[in-house]
Amino acid sequence: MPLSIDIGTLLIQEAIKGLMTVSAGATAAYVGLKIYFRQREYELIKQRYLENGVDKVLSEFEACSSIVTQNWAACAGALAGAAGDQIPLKEILSNFKALPHVSPYNSAHARVAKITGSYSFLHIHQKATAFYFVQNNAILEKTKKCIEKISSTESKDPQLITKEIDNALSFIFSIKDRLQKFSSLALYLQEVSEFIETNKLGFKSIQDAPKSKQVRSIVQRLEADFANELGTQDPTQRLNT
Repeated sequence: MPLSIDIGTLLIQEAIKGLMTVSAGATAAYVGLKIYFRQREYELIKQRYLENGVDKVLSEFEACSSIVTQNWAACAGALAGAAGDQIPLKEILSNFKALPHVSPYNSAHARVAKITGSYSFLHIHQKATAFYFVQNNAILEKTKKCIEKISSTESKDPQLITKEIDNALSFIFSIKDRLQKFSSLALYLQEVSEFIETNKLGFKSIQDAPKSKQVRSIVQRLEADFANELGTQDPTQRLNT
């Protein structure tokens, strides 16, 4: 009788061990799947809102800003260093770069608005790119006209040459501050980009991103710095997230 009890007890113990092993395996599998899906969710959010969102807008904006700044510096440098009769117009024209096409609104802008809860980034981006396109052409035209005037046979008077150069430089330097100011939009976009990178956002947390202290601070500082540029646009406009 005791022997049969011992055998029964051993069988029960082995069954319990088996169940515990199965349970531990199931728990490990569940945890593993949960980690996998969480990581996958983060990767999807990162791809959608960072790579195809904020970083895409930032890349397009920096491309325009960089080209205008280079063109501005080339024309300003040529005019400022001009002796009066020899300004390399052909060289300036060959190095002058046209701006790439920039969409005024696309899915990338929508994602920036979604994660920040504000259209202010879009409004400022539109104003900045419009300014870049207009002034990029104006810089070239002012420089060309100045060079053509001082290169003509009728305008060899040193005072007239100096006046033409000063007028052209006056215009070019008059837009310097706005060029620099608009370029700071990139800094705010970089902050949003860093927010996404440093916070493992999921589908639910992305909805709450506009309410986070970090994002609210970014948006508030952006709207304060560009209050004049926002103009008639309501700087407090928010998305319903």
